[in-house]
Amino acid sequence: AEPCLITGGSGISGATSGTIIIQCASTHSGAWYAQSSTRGIREAMLKAPDSSTILMPTGRFEIDRLVVDRGQSVQGQSTSGTVLAPLVGAGNYLISVSNLTPSSAAGQAIGNFTIDLSGFSLSAVNVRNFNYSRIHDILILKGINGIVLDGATPGYPSVVNSTLERLHLLNQSNNAFDVDGNACWS
Repeated sequence: AEPCLITGGSGISGATSGTIIIQCASTHSGAWYAQSSTRGIREAMLKAPDSSTILMPTGRFEIDRLVVDRGQSVQGQSTSGTVLAPLVGAGNYLISVSNLTPSSAAGQAIGNFTIDLSGFSLSAVNVRNFNYSRIHDILILKGINGIVLDGATPGYPSVVNSTLERLHLLNQSNNAFDVDGNACWS
């Protein structure tokens, strides 16, 4: 599997048919198919209103980097029921959580799932500008770092009035928690 760039076509959101033109880094022959790089999770988030909750069913989902923003929450069924694992080329983080508008982030949360990074050199969750929110009930297996607090946006603290609850981090090669030089917690 590889992520490919959509470069054109006639397919539009909500249409029952259409074409898309993609550009892949590798040559492919034989039968192949195109699918969402987040198994429909990001598409559900884009369709849902701000501050809504996206519920993931039980199962194992191989995804590319999932961006959680707009004050939305992403919840699995349980750490034993919903498992997120990376596709090939998932980037530096499997999940990136941010929200630059603290007032709309009240109640934003991610939790109730396992992140399995076995065989991949990436971190589980990057947290940037995550305010008045919570990360809870996540089992993180392997990877480089578990949770990274990233203070790369000047003028915005990484985590404000937020909670990290019942996180289980096993066998990370560097740190269970990593704090970037500009990050802060309040």
